[in-house]
Amino acid sequence: MDACSYATDLTDAEWALLAPLVPRSHPAGRRQTYPLRRIVDAIFYLLRTGAQWRLLPHEYPPRGAVFYHYAEDTDEAVHLVQSEVVQAFRFQAVHGSEVKSST
Repeated sequence: MDACSYATDLTDAEWALLAPLVPRSHPAGRRQTYPLRRIVDAIFYLLRTGAQWRLLPHEYPPRGAVFYHYAEDTDEAVHLVQSEVVQAFRFQAVHGSEVKSST
């Protein structure tokens, strides 16, 4: 972890949970230029603070690289959430009131 960190940066434990979910390969087959953890940290910083993209602190990768991953991952996340919601509705339609809370 870098010496300069923000409150929005992931802890090692949080990154261990999230890392397997972050796409690692570049669609064109290129190697990753910037560490994915720093890119995710930058996305969380922008989302939490509401800062403008051009005001992204210099400790993070360039805003163009961060935005590329944000746009790609947002599309994938939206599709994932939509499919999860559809599956939940289908499950509820089949099983009705048998749905129980996991808490």
